Amino acid sequence: MKQLATQVAIAIQQSELYKQLQTLNAELKHCVQQQTQELAKVRSQGAMKIPFPHCLFFTPDSPLYI
Repeated sequence: MKQLATQVAIAIQQSELYKQLQTLNAELKHCVQQQTQELAKVRSQGAMKIPFPHCLFFTPDSPLYI
């Protein structure tokens, strides 16, 4: 009986953690969408110009560095 109570408690805790995860994921998605919209607005206004890098450094045993 004690083992069953422990398993039920774990299941309840996991359910609560899953709900928290869903909430946090929704908040993160909203933040990303908002920042993407802000970035698109800035880019469309021409206020943000990112120059193409003049030098690219690459070695066969490492990732591409800009």
